[in-house]
Amino acid sequence: MYGPTTITTKGQVTLPQDLRLALAVQTGDLAIFESVNFEDKTATVKIIPTQNIIDDLYGSLKTDVKYKGLDWEMKMAQKALAKKYGK
Repeated sequence: MYGPTTITTKGQVTLPQDLRLALAVQTGDLAIFESVNFEDKTATVKIIPTQNIIDDLYGSLKTDVKYKGLDWEMKMAQKALAKKYGK
């Protein structure tokens, strides 16, 4: 057990730091109430890292643009910044 926490007037809960560290929970991660037993007033919460959502979407958008590599991307970013800031 990781210690008690209090539900705020807004219905928010703060996870204790040792639990956040153990689960590697980060800001933006989802907490899903996976199973709820209303008779016993208990619930199981599943934490889903945000990265999984992004991974699930990977490849869902199609494009005809070919990836030219990281070096090319960096060069284009440098040019755009130089143009924006006049250097």
